[in-house]
Amino acid sequence: MTGDSGNPLPETAENRSSRSAPFRRLSPLWIAVLVLGLAGALLMVVSEFTTLRSVKVLTASCSDLADPSLRGACVTHGGEEHSYALVLMGIVALVMTWGAVFGRSRPAAIALMVIGAAVLAIALITDVPDIHKTGVLGERFDSAHAEAGPGLWLEIGGGALALVAGAVATSALRRRGRARRRR
Repeated sequence: MTGDSGNPLPETAENRSSRSAPFRRLSPLWIAVLVLGLAGALLMVVSEFTTLRSVKVLTASCSDLADPSLRGACVTHGGEEHSYALVLMGIVALVMTWGAVFGRSRPAAIALMVIGAAVLAIALITDVPDIHKTGVLGERFDSAHAEAGPGLWLEIGGGALALVAGAVATSALRRRGRARRRR
């Protein structure tokens, strides 16, 4: 092929940058970051639809004893407690995981770490202290006690996984930047 002046056009070098081939072969480190980030995001979303805490009454089931207006107080789902904020945080964590792994974006990795820390803060500062509160059911039934449901553990796990994924990605990207500057 020739250019306008009749000279042959220079051949272009193959572009192997991270932006041109997002699905290139990933190293085990980046596969681990991807899996941790995706699992963390999924756990955050699922935690909002599972039981965060439940109230048990020793003599019978809570829903059998409580009058119809109080039956909803027997089980609290994550979404009721957080207004489904962890669904949004999980979606953003998913996008940040993608950016950190396939875009090698340090800001995305830091954002993933911040999201994980925020979810852990929500779980540990607001949810854990309320786990054993029986509310109005405790006033009506002496044998009522509250316990953590799987949603709390999913929430804590999701936050921890996102935090670890973000930290590993940030560290790897920092090392990569230092190696580039040395060259």
